[in-house]
Amino acid sequence: MLQIAQEIVYFAHINSNYIMKIINFAETNSILNQYVAEIRDVQVQSDRLRFRRNIERIGEIMAYEMSKDFAYSLKNRYVFNFSIRNDESNRFGQDANNRFDPTYSFGASWRVMDEPWMESIVGFVNSLNLRVTYGIQGNAATRLGPDLILYQKGAANVYNQYYSSISRLPNPNLSWEKSMQTSVGLDASFFDSRLSVTFDLYKRKTTDLLLATRLSMTSGFSSRIDNVGEMENKGYELAISGDVIRTNDWTFSLNGMISQNKNKVLKLYEGNDITIGWNSLVSEGHPINVYKMVRWAGVNPANGDALYYTKDGKITNVYNSDDAVILDDKTPDPKYFGSFGAKLAYKGIELSGDFYFSGGNYIYNHINFFTQSDGSMIDQNLDKKLLYNQWTKPGDITNIPKQSLNNQSYQSTRYLEDASYLRLKNFTVSYDLSDVIRKCAHLQERNSMMSVYLSGENLFTITNYSGMDPETGGWQTPEKPPDSTR
Repeated sequence: MLQIAQEIVYFAHINSNYIMKIINFAETNSILNQYVAEIRDVQVQSDRLRFRRNIERIGEIMAYEMSKDFAYSLKNRYVFNFSIRNDESNRFGQDANNRFDPTYSFGASWRVMDEPWMESIVGFVNSLNLRVTYGIQGNAATRLGPDLILYQKGAANVYNQYYSSISRLPNPNLSWEKSMQTSVGLDASFFDSRLSVTFDLYKRKTTDLLLATRLSMTSGFSSRIDNVGEMENKGYELAISGDVIRTNDWTFSLNGMISQNKNKVLKLYEGNDITIGWNSLVSEGHPINVYKMVRWAGVNPANGDALYYTKDGKITNVYNSDDAVILDDKTPDPKYFGSFGAKLAYKGIELSGDFYFSGGNYIYNHINFFTQSDGSMIDQNLDKKLLYNQWTKPGDITNIPKQSLNNQSYQSTRYLEDASYLRLKNFTVSYDLSDVIRKCAHLQERNSMMSVYLSGENLFTITNYSGMDPETGGWQTPEKPPDSTR
């Protein structure tokens, strides 16, 4: 914690001019907020390019953006576009070259249906477009910079003085994270546009990954943001919608979308793994944020001991953190996700609903870690399963070991659960009153729109996850829990 005794000098570079403002923390919050508002309102307009900058809070850094777009159409069938952009942010490095991020993208599309030779083929096909794009873009994470980042915390309890804390250590060599993506796509409609299909296939490579790397605690911090690696993402997205029934009075339509993404860390600085939290890490050749844990082997029915797998696959009743292995098949990211829904309408009455689904991801149930502690947290709130499902005598088949004050709670796959789910995200019943209003007001045309509706969200969820919510995990991960609570 750093206490500010006197003042902070803050610089802003705007249109080749410098603005200097001295902020005395003995002054009131209103003066500080007024200064931030003054800077936020500054906009610079040149002849061709518009500069925009953002300030999020005092101590964070200003950014500039300028861009230009070009497009060309040939015979209204071949469309080409090109975009170039340059961002500047002094969140990055003391070297001015690190502050700039020139990015670009170009694409082309082909309206196949407009080709003369399609006239003899066209029947049930109404439109068919093919797309291809390639681009490079940059990413600037927040709360980092080349200098110490200070945040005003308010008045201290003891001295009643304004103070700030350092949220990040400086990194003078920091630069933009860069992503290069190639994608191809298809848009088509059929049967008098009653059926529509959109398909996209993509591959993205990210370099100079912005990740937190470990530091010696003698620095006062456990990590610092660095450009430390490369990662690849590839996947697809398919969306289909259609009108099954479409008449003057009746409409019944269906829609669905599914997406799948696979990622792999290609390179890290000197091949070193980066630990995330207490049971995940970033490692070369594996998905990002993959789990690394000791594998749970169940309960010994003879004596009620907790059992674990060693690194080489043998079963033991002795927990050893060195037996932790990377679990490629169990990651926090879903292997697939999507949605589907339906809408039924008759005259002014409409019913609609949407389901969301996700599958293949695993979530560590932190609540069970603390509430099913096998006796080590006897003074805390505990799960009633410990009363009814625990091992009590030889021959019991259960997943809860014998209860003892000498037990310890260890990190293992015991609390790692499949978080696949199907959820009714929303359901709505509505009635359009426009025709009723028109008739009551003796209007010739439908000049107003009014409807009443009843809507519900997250009405039910089907899942095997025992935590609070498979979509969010149900609990924010504690920063640094111990292997043992005693």
